[in-house]
Amino acid sequence: MDIQKLILSPEYDFLRKLDRPLLFLTLGGSRAYGTSIPGSDIDLRGCAMQKPAELLGLKTFEAFADRNTDTTIYGSNYFISKLSNCVPNVIEMLGNKEDQYLFLDPCAQMLLQNKAVFLSQKAGYSFGGYANSQLRQLRTFLSTKDPTQQEKETQLFRTATHMMEGIQYRYPNIPNGTVTLYLEKSENPDREIEVYADIEAKHVPLRTFNGICNELGNVCGTYEKIGKRNTKKDEKHLNKHIMHLCRYYLMCFDILEKEQIVTYREADRDFLLEVRNGKFLRNGALTEEFEELLVQYEKRLAYDRKNTSLPELPDYDKIEELMMEINKKAVNN
Repeated sequence: MDIQKLILSPEYDFLRKLDRPLLFLTLGGSRAYGTSIPGSDIDLRGCAMQKPAELLGLKTFEAFADRNTDTTIYGSNYFISKLSNCVPNVIEMLGNKEDQYLFLDPCAQMLLQNKAVFLSQKAGYSFGGYANSQLRQLRTFLSTKDPTQQEKETQLFRTATHMMEGIQYRYPNIPNGTVTLYLEKSENPDREIEVYADIEAKHVPLRTFNGICNELGNVCGTYEKIGKRNTKKDEKHLNKHIMHLCRYYLMCFDILEKEQIVTYREADRDFLLEVRNGKFLRNGALTEEFEELLVQYEKRLAYDRKNTSLPELPDYDKIEELMMEINKKAVNN
């Protein structure tokens, strides 16, 4: 399919009507990962400059999405902030194959040439968190009965603990040990056990404290929804879910071990397509082979976190230079 020709069609007229210059446009989804099959959707991802009013005034712009074409365009400041935190569905845009970029502004070329400055130990926590979220959703989808309160609380504890492990990277001005989570018999008569938190901190910026509370609140909100029977999915979607879980781990290993962002999984393509075709799902249950692979992935991730050569934090000075260069051009346009 000629995608360059496709985006000139009336269906994509919104790209030409954006009230801001595009920095880049690239493929997303299965075509970017190398896991597409006949009939796979075309997902597009991109980044656009901020408008001067958004840089100098109160207006903000994070992202624009066109659901009809599965296209998402991020604002440059928001995009760069997500890159700095190694957010998987954003950092992957810097690891596409060269021929998958449909448009590149010189500023976008500059980002691609300097993508290494965004890599840090944060990747182990962001990708690990995404993989853990995928696994939690997967087990919920596959559950033949609603989980007990104790099971839900144990899952909440695992997810929240995983999230808190990365707090020091997402909020470098918060001291270690500020929030300690643990499971204990509940004082609430409606619950058997409950997740508790010990919080000890002084002189914490209010915005940092608010960010941590919001993250924990989002996790709790997610688990309150578990148990709804309408969350079941068919095998096609479940297999795709398992494939993406594996892909998150594999991408993370490349970042932590090789300091490379490899979005197109050419070396893993046959394996990932096998997974998509049902390798790890039998009669509505995950296979023992998958459970063993998951243990291996978790051990490898734990080892990589401790032994990666990546810096603890990204190169914020260089990132700020890149952002200033892009924003200067935006203001002068």
